[in-house]
Amino acid sequence: MTPLVAGLLIFLGIHSIRIVADGWRTRQIARIGERKWKGLYALVSLVGFALIIWGFGQARLSPVMVWDPPAWASRVTALLVLPAFVLIVAGNMRGTRLKARLGHPMVLGTKLWAAAHLLFALGEGRLVGKLFGFCGGVSDAGSHDECHGG
Repeated sequence: MTPLVAGLLIFLGIHSIRIVADGWRTRQIARIGERKWKGLYALVSLVGFALIIWGFGQARLSPVMVWDPPAWASRVTALLVLPAFVLIVAGNMRGTRLKARLGHPMVLGTKLWAAAHLLFALGEGRLVGKLFGFCGGVSDAGSHDECHGG
């Protein structure tokens, strides 16, 4: 469980810098340059993501049962994830109708992805599923910023 928590802290921490320390972030970009900042940002994000994946695998070895999911939960999760991916991709493209209509489809896609996984992951009996709800909340916190690129 320690690698999972460390990965979450690293990954969500680096993604929250603009929200909690925008002045510090701006000074660092001015000091080391935008390209180096983005490279460092990407590297730290990848390390955090790798720890999340590894830690999740470790946490699956000893799950804590919370509740028994209804039979339809996996199907609903799969159906919700499809439009979530479309919204996330649309948020990274320029000039799409979805982006023009929704403003920031990546935030909506992240919320939808988080809600879908929260439905099923908690249903699988893993407290780790709360991570998805947390990701959805973090996406809300940064929804008024540009969010992308640190």
